[in-house]
Amino acid sequence: MADGALADAGRKLDDAQAVDPENPDVWVAIARLRFRGGEHLTALEAADRALMLGPDHAPALLMRAFMVRDAHGPATALPWFEAALAADPENPDVWAEYAATLGDSGRGRAMLRAARKLAAIAPEDPRGPYLQAVLAARGGNPALARSLL
Repeated sequence: MADGALADAGRKLDDAQAVDPENPDVWVAIARLRFRGGEHLTALEAADRALMLGPDHAPALLMRAFMVRDAHGPATALPWFEAALAADPENPDVWAEYAATLGDSGRGRAMLRAARKLAAIAPEDPRGPYLQAVLAARGGNPALARSLL
């Protein structure tokens, strides 16, 4: 899927689903594939299936957060990101997307706290300083933004 071979990824996910149809990770991957392919309604069905199988499964909650953000805007998606964080408070992917969504919602201070949390739990992850640089640039401090980058 990452290489753009969506049809091949679809076949492999069909095989994975046949082997383990109750695995929420398989359904999250199916939702990602469908979403990436522009099949938003069937992606939503797959994400809902993943949530049915794992109501507290952070990747499923994160996928749903992406979909809500895409369809209804960043502020509406924040509770989904917060649910994903409650399910897995050390997940750097959730922290990165949560921080970005906070920033896009106009909540700069909360974005900074989330970006710093990301940097603390995943110090080698480049998204921590990048998100802080975005916030500095938005705040009119290009020198700080450059130094963070």
